[in-house]
Amino acid sequence: MATHETSEYLAANKALWDEWAEIHARAEWYDLEAVRQGKCKLRPYEVEEVGDVAGRTLLHLQCQIGTDTVCWAQRGASATGVDFSPRAVAIATDLARSEWTRASSARTSSCCPMF
Repeated sequence: MATHETSEYLAANKALWDEWAEIHARAEWYDLEAVRQGKCKLRPYEVEEVGDVAGRTLLHLQCQIGTDTVCWAQRGASATGVDFSPRAVAIATDLARSEWTRASSARTSSCCPMF
């Protein structure tokens, strides 16, 4: 059970990640429009280390705004992203539901605290 002090820290951390989610959604580096159009933002070493995900089920912890989760789905995974920040999950859900990615299997609708 969280103490009052712990609850304050968790609330501050959540508020920070909610704010960063908004900043990241607008950032050129994340380029959500390119992801919506099918661009994969995964790094080559990530793809190499994880390997072929077609037909696999993937749980992406701390998915943040969902760019990587959507990219794994574009590569054939049934991908579910979870994050601590409700705002990040809302942005990720919108990204996963965008026109291009709608046909993929990305699901980014869960939000839960992760300790």
